[in-house]
Amino acid sequence: MSSSAPSPRSVPTARCYAGVTIALAGLGLSLLSARLVAQELRHVGPGDIAGNRAAYDSMRKRFVAVDRTGQTWELDGAQWLARPAQAPARFDLDVVFAPQLGKSLVAVAPTVIAPLEMWAYDGVAWAQLAASNAPPARSGAMVAWDPARARLVMFGGVEPWFSSMLDETWTFDGAVWVQMGTMSAPPARAYGMMAFDAARQRLVMFGGYTSAQGWLTDTWEWDGVGWQQVVTANAPTGRGQGAMAYDPVRGRCVLYGGLGVSIGSQDELWEYDGVDWTIVPAATGVIGGRLAHAMAFDERIGEVVVIGGHEPSATGGGSALASWSWNGSRWQAHALLAAAPSLRYGASLIAEPGFGSVILYGGGDPSGGLLDETLRWDGHAWVALPGMGLGGRAHAASCTVPQGAWLFGGMGGTQAIQFFGDTWQWDGIAWSQLANVGGPSPRANTELAYDVGRGRAVLFGGYDTTAHGDTWSFDGVAWQQHTVAVAPSPRFGHGLAYDPVGARVLLFGGLDANFQALTDTWSWDGVRWSQVATATVPSGTGYCVMKFDPLRQGIVMLAGMHLGGPTSGWKFDGVDWAPLALGADRPYPYGTQMAVAPGGRGVVASYLGALHQVSVGQAEVVAYGGACGVRAPQLGVRTWPRLGAAFGVECAENDAAAPVVFVGAFAPANVGVGGCTLLVAPGLMAAVRPSNAAGFAELAVPVPTWPGLLGLELYFQAASLRGSAPGGFVMSRGLRVAVGD
Repeated sequence: MSSSAPSPRSVPTARCYAGVTIALAGLGLSLLSARLVAQELRHVGPGDIAGNRAAYDSMRKRFVAVDRTGQTWELDGAQWLARPAQAPARFDLDVVFAPQLGKSLVAVAPTVIAPLEMWAYDGVAWAQLAASNAPPARSGAMVAWDPARARLVMFGGVEPWFSSMLDETWTFDGAVWVQMGTMSAPPARAYGMMAFDAARQRLVMFGGYTSAQGWLTDTWEWDGVGWQQVVTANAPTGRGQGAMAYDPVRGRCVLYGGLGVSIGSQDELWEYDGVDWTIVPAATGVIGGRLAHAMAFDERIGEVVVIGGHEPSATGGGSALASWSWNGSRWQAHALLAAAPSLRYGASLIAEPGFGSVILYGGGDPSGGLLDETLRWDGHAWVALPGMGLGGRAHAASCTVPQGAWLFGGMGGTQAIQFFGDTWQWDGIAWSQLANVGGPSPRANTELAYDVGRGRAVLFGGYDTTAHGDTWSFDGVAWQQHTVAVAPSPRFGHGLAYDPVGARVLLFGGLDANFQALTDTWSWDGVRWSQVATATVPSGTGYCVMKFDPLRQGIVMLAGMHLGGPTSGWKFDGVDWAPLALGADRPYPYGTQMAVAPGGRGVVASYLGALHQVSVGQAEVVAYGGACGVRAPQLGVRTWPRLGAAFGVECAENDAAAPVVFVGAFAPANVGVGGCTLLVAPGLMAAVRPSNAAGFAELAVPVPTWPGLLGLELYFQAASLRGSAPGGFVMSRGLRVAVGD
């Protein structure tokens, strides 16, 4: 199958394609000829939610969270949904509910050197807001929405490269930032906690960190004009990187967790009633401690909810989208995606034989600890697998073999770096060490590629205290070193993959002992290395990771330098390299690994515990046209439209228990209907679904697992009956949906 992007297509009418049909709302629709669109790097697995990256959307009755990759997630009360909405992929991000700005949520996106960016989410897509007089770059600022004044309020933060702490107060009205007077401002700080007290109509801020005093323990309130310090009889010990939310049922601010002068701060819950702070002993020892998490009040259940963050333990831990709720007397765990990988680097990602699933082993956590756990991803959910691990390691070499998987080496250590030289086998149930097999010296940042035709795994190079340039192969019984006259220069962090079309192992790039990027291509035929002269030399490389993609019938590579540089994507067709259109640059530092995706549908890569797919067909959801009527319905989809899944067209903002008419077609239109505009071609599909008590209605759209559907475009619109509207109904914007993998 070709992966080249076609010329734009026009679809005057729907046409049959190979007799395949898709059931849409109970109606059979013939599919038109599908064409491939540009490839992209698509986030497919739950990612890391850390910091103030989640908020409760009172308009749509659900939590919205953004992980570090910029993927938007929504918790609808039953499950987390990966929404087709890309937010800024920033390490530091603040998400707040701001309905008075005409959007569900807004996000403050810090930058390294430029002024802050403002983004808004309407339940369908994120869009950057025009914001004049934006504050200079900073991170760790305290941000909250002030509904009494219809302003976003931001205080403090730290300048880039931690040069100095700030004591500035800024407000944002949806268009203009205004710096407020600082005569009564709190001392400069970053990483404190802030929430709006609805009963007293003021913002409450606690704690944070300053380079001069360390972790702070003061309480301040903002009334829209100035700050006033509140001296309380009791207070939490100094801390920051916790979270705080207002509980309107019990009329108090709830503060949980954080990093501070006391280790107990990480698992403490305090409540503030406007006069004093009170610790709640019953809340201790349940969650296990949290820092860098988010908190918000969930109106559906009437409780404060904690989302994401990290456990301050030696093994890191903490599910990416795990959540708990607090009702004033007990914690309630939400068993949603409980096995999702926590934030990690250098984990081993390996496709299991038959490509029905992938496993993720180990890696290092942000605190420097090693993770000794194995998880399995079947394309839909993570499952933690029991049994003995390897003791924990990162940056190991691994490959899929008929017996399961082999893993070699890696690195770890808490006091000093330790390199490993042992060999392990995964049989689908447990890991077992292969004894007396010999092998390379201990090392990390190398790779294994299994030569299917010769039944041997190949390893080249790697790093301990210098770069290596030796060649080894392993047949499951013993390692064999190959002494050859011509070979690639010593290197580490290079890409290595088996090419079944050319019956050879391909090597590209990496870094030399001086950390200089290499850009040469080599092939190994089981006996000798041969340099491959290519017309195109990949650029933007350094650390590389690559695998053979069964869909493209070629090797796919992601490459980029360390410290968050942009990723470049490439495909090798057996003769030359060609760039892949990733859609947007994303940071892929060293330690990322790649595997064939479940079902053999392309390849996936692991980055910080989250999965990304290098798509053959780009899944897209784009709103177009204008809505009709006051409080018009909002149209979106529950998840990315992909092969083998039902994505569901979702319509919000309807009256409760109201009939909602969904119309669908293979082409857009512009036809006047009762004072509104029909934005999809008429006459193909119409289905009626009742809205629920929250005003939501949904139309399930199943997509078969057939690569010929990649690039298929469908157009949707919804109309909701409303007696108060001039024509008796209101209509949504149009929605263009393109099926991807």
